[in-house]
Amino acid sequence: GDERLHQNPPEHLCCSASGDRKAHPSVVFTLLEALYAYVHTLRSFNGDWSWDPLEAAAHMFHLGRSIWGRQVYDSVTEALQAPQSVACKLPGGGFGADFDRHCLADVATILRRGVGSCARALLEAQDLSEKAQQMAQDPKSASRLLRGMKKLQFLASFAWYHEEVFPEIAAEVQALEEVLETARVKSKEAQRMEIAKGNILLPERA
Repeated sequence: GDERLHQNPPEHLCCSASGDRKAHPSVVFTLLEALYAYVHTLRSFNGDWSWDPLEAAAHMFHLGRSIWGRQVYDSVTEALQAPQSVACKLPGGGFGADFDRHCLADVATILRRGVGSCARALLEAQDLSEKAQQMAQDPKSASRLLRGMKKLQFLASFAWYHEEVFPEIAAEVQALEEVLETARVKSKEAQRMEIAKGNILLPERA
């Protein structure tokens, strides 16, 4: 978490003060996609997007379609498979399946950590969007970035005031990461067996 965030917490936008209006259950799935898109962006830019906010925001918005669009997800798996599917179609095949899977582990870690960590990450994503929006020259791009800023502000509010839902969600995210890792190991072993059948010796890949 962040001491400044605890001293000046986000406005409670996701629910009404009276409790009559509550956030839709799908909000947590939108949050997951946004969080995945942001951690993927951080990894892609070596932890520092400040040198090119426009490019970084474009990357984040490309992966996290629900940040600026109207996409709605019904499950943890659906919300996280969507940005992974986009990531693997990036030019050159993206950063690789291992990179994308490590981003899942990052998401689970942030969710488990608590103490405002998820809200802080989403507010950082909002800050990225704001910096990019200020630099954008194309009106359509600027409008999309503005929509994303508002959505991320809403998601950060949800993350701050509803941390109680995160431990269970984090367990689901970790389970998905473990399923993907198991599939990767089995696929690699199957490839090794096929190579062995053909008596072909290929160098081990890192």
